[in-house]
Amino acid sequence: MDQTHTPATGAYLLSLGIITLLCGYLYYLMEWLFFYFRPSMFSYLDVIHSVAVALVAPLPLVVIGVMAVLLLTVLMLRAPGTIPLIRLPIRHIALLIPGLILACTTFLLIDNFTYTLLRFASPSANSLLVKSVYWLLFIGLVGYLVRRLMPAMSYLATHIALQRQLSTTCAVLLSLSLVMVWLSYQSPQVIAHIPAQSAVQVQPESPPNIIVFSADGVNSNHVSVYGYARQTTPFLEQIGNESMVFHHHWTNSAKTTGAMGAMLSGKYPTRTRVIFRPDTFRGQDMYQHLPGLLKQAGYFNIDITLRYYVDPVDLKIRNGFDYANRRHVSSRHNDIRKVIVQRWPDSVQFWEETWQRLYQRLAHLTGHAPMAYPHQLVSGDLDIPKGFSDRDRVNQLKTHIATAPRPYFANVHLLGPHGNKFAYETPVFTDTKHQPQMWMLDHYDNAIHQWDTYAQEIYQLLIERGELDNTILIFTSDHGIGHSIDQTLPLLIRFPHREPSGVVVQPSQRVDIAPTLLGYLSLPIPEWMDGQDLLATSRVPKPIFIATSPDEQIVGMGEWKSAASVRAPFYTLGTLSMALCGRLYSLNLNQPEAVALTHTLVHPPDNRCGQRALSQQQAYQMLTRHLSEMGYDVSTLPAQLN
Repeated sequence: MDQTHTPATGAYLLSLGIITLLCGYLYYLMEWLFFYFRPSMFSYLDVIHSVAVALVAPLPLVVIGVMAVLLLTVLMLRAPGTIPLIRLPIRHIALLIPGLILACTTFLLIDNFTYTLLRFASPSANSLLVKSVYWLLFIGLVGYLVRRLMPAMSYLATHIALQRQLSTTCAVLLSLSLVMVWLSYQSPQVIAHIPAQSAVQVQPESPPNIIVFSADGVNSNHVSVYGYARQTTPFLEQIGNESMVFHHHWTNSAKTTGAMGAMLSGKYPTRTRVIFRPDTFRGQDMYQHLPGLLKQAGYFNIDITLRYYVDPVDLKIRNGFDYANRRHVSSRHNDIRKVIVQRWPDSVQFWEETWQRLYQRLAHLTGHAPMAYPHQLVSGDLDIPKGFSDRDRVNQLKTHIATAPRPYFANVHLLGPHGNKFAYETPVFTDTKHQPQMWMLDHYDNAIHQWDTYAQEIYQLLIERGELDNTILIFTSDHGIGHSIDQTLPLLIRFPHREPSGVVVQPSQRVDIAPTLLGYLSLPIPEWMDGQDLLATSRVPKPIFIATSPDEQIVGMGEWKSAASVRAPFYTLGTLSMALCGRLYSLNLNQPEAVALTHTLVHPPDNRCGQRALSQQQAYQMLTRHLSEMGYDVSTLPAQLN
């Protein structure tokens, strides 16, 4: 390179690096503001930790971005020609990187703005025409911003004073980021509590496959195998005598998020603080769960549920599933990533949240991965898009039964009975599928019957493949109709070769499912699980704790419902209930200064319970003791009920 070009080239490279770095920080600043001022992961962090995340998160983007633009510039500085459409000289091709970052920032801002004003955003685009308009907008933004960056680059390269000022700003930002990397580092003492990958092996020579086949919002008093007059579950009745049929089975959460988290972790939602969105698993809870233990034992883990609310990747269940809702996830957990996640978990979660916000929109607009509104999918008030129906979920399960590595664990959750309108294929107890009103129980029964029909299809497929007696089948639900908790749920488990089988009337709960499976497989049940092995003869009655989300909820971008306010001391916990000896005691925490306790009889007490109804004060003390043991600050609660 000619000596006379060196200063100009150096100034150009420095200016390009400055602009790229500032664009990266701007992108994450806008995303941080979006998350910080709404219920999100930052609701659990104090201001200092939140700012630390905002400064650590941009580092990978700015480091990679700056290195990429500098390398491209050096390679293309002498290249002739121009890129058509945006009329960008090839020697300035590196400007596409900061231009793309700015375009992504602007695109998300526009999406937020149009949704706030018009309730319409890129996830709403379903026709080819509307998607094309969005792509023209995005490409136009890239072209426009790159063109605007060219004169800015020239100006900065020729104004040394401004260049020095911005260089100082960039140096300060990078220094602050590096300091926050050091301050937010998780010490090895904390990480030591996360179970290491061990060579645990299942004891049976041919370990059974496991299928959890659940449906949303099913009360046991609408299931004919439990005595309901309508024959809503003729197939479950047929296999009832070859299964363990559990009566008085309780949820641990009124919301699917908490109920699914309880089943997969074996922990109370009050322990993991996973009750309702925006909750996710945090700390060691990200690694302490049933799928992780099964994975260590050689299982291939499959999740076929719903994004956002119960998807294991969205809920930050790490090192658990190999496949989740149409995407393979096992490659996400290599050793380097695991080290980073364990040491900077909050920053990694912010990276993932921001990436998903952008990726899901662009993937939806390309048709690669259609994006549906989860809240609308479960409420049943629109035609379900292709690929998101219960039939699609059942077909996915059938495909995995045929192709998945053995042994496998499949967690499948159907949404037909969720309501407020119910989805099913064939009406049985009505003449048509028309539902002029919400919560029509005849249609609710139709949806339960459809779940039963799907269950029979899976059972028959296993027979045809000769795998029925090498598969554990679990049929259950997450919570009662309309997110109720004052009704018990179905739980039937068919073990290989029909053993064990029978009827169990002693109360059980969602957190018992994980230790029951581990006990059957002769795997050790970890002490951190709150549940009991339902097959153990030594099981004793114990209180069952149930979390309910706050009364106030919001529906945000993409019709994704979450708690309206997440703040200390109880965050997404609105009511804590306790089921004991057939009675349900509920402590309303929505207004901690005016707590109220109610109770109701749900079912006759188990004959081994031997306890009368608790007094109001006794129940209150047990509930507040549980809160304290789970780490909640109960100092704002009165010592005695009025």
